[in-house]
Amino acid sequence: MLNAENIKFIFTSLQNLSCLTVLDLGVNDLGVDGMQELTVPMQRMTNLTFLNLRICKISSAGAEELASVLGFLTRITSIDLSHNKIGPNGGKALAGALERLQRISRLEICNNKLGEEGVKLISSALEHLQGIKQLNISVANLLMSAWQSAATVLGIKEALHSVLHCYICLKSPGLTSVTMAQWVLRVLKLWQQLLLV
Repeated sequence: MLNAENIKFIFTSLQNLSCLTVLDLGVNDLGVDGMQELTVPMQRMTNLTFLNLRICKISSAGAEELASVLGFLTRITSIDLSHNKIGPNGGKALAGALERLQRISRLEICNNKLGEEGVKLISSALEHLQGIKQLNISVANLLMSAWQSAATVLGIKEALHSVLHCYICLKSPGLTSVTMAQWVLRVLKLWQQLLLV
């Protein structure tokens, strides 16, 4: 398993990083220190198209480090950041950087505790990108909070039915991933308004 020290050694040894098209560091103990070690070499990875940082213990601060260099990766088409601990603040930082990645077609960012705000920001950032074909933002936490809100207003049985309907709609093949995320957010807003009445 790689850590920050290993990352520093590897990328200090490699000379021509501009030739690199795939960087797969998935399932490693990078954390904030590892992400800091990656920021300088990633600026030279101008031909990178695939980036896998899945299950790398990336926190909000690590996501901010990554966001600071994403602008250099103008050819990137696929990013996997799933199963980290990015959180809402990291999601906010990434959303700003993702807006500039015109070639991105796939983003895996599920299981990062982004919260409603983080999901909304990332969905909005990707909304104007024409090439996005696959977006995986886990809605499990959103569905659970939606169910709890609905249970308060509608009662347990009706709330369960509403959330199951929401889940079924999310799996409908006619909806794009961005549309699904927006739909979930609209449902949550409706439930929130019901709670305020």
